[in-house]
Amino acid sequence: MRPELKEAQPQLKQAEFDQRIKRSQFIPDVSLAFTYLRIAPVSVIPQNIASVGVTVTWEPFDWGRKRRELAEKEKAVEQARIAARAVEKQVTIEINSLHRKLRETRALLRVNQLAQESAREKLRVATHRYNEQVALLKDALQAQSVMAEASNKY
Repeated sequence: MRPELKEAQPQLKQAEFDQRIKRSQFIPDVSLAFTYLRIAPVSVIPQNIASVGVTVTWEPFDWGRKRRELAEKEKAVEQARIAARAVEKQVTIEINSLHRKLRETRALLRVNQLAQESAREKLRVATHRYNEQVALLKDALQAQSVMAEASNKY
């Protein structure tokens, strides 16, 4: 569904089409023509005239020009295939990279969630200890600071 891939496919098809056109130039051109003419009756010329003609056009001695042009077209097709594969691989690499990044982000989210839960529990314990006058205010405030930092990271 990526536009790069959609762009590469028509270019490959165009190169293959050009190659097929070049190959067709090796085939001789054959034309067949038929004409029929009916003339008003005149005694000097025949009343019905028909003609058939065949024309064959072929260039047997091109001194390798067609072969060289066909080789160029074949190279163009191969280049288009390589370019299409390169684009496909580049898109695959990009998608895999984004997928890995998504998995890492999900894992980091889970870690931050657990850190937040842990800090929340430590804050609860520190607050309870302070209320029972077992711990200092400094410990409760430090637990609150850790909880705020964990919430911020989450």
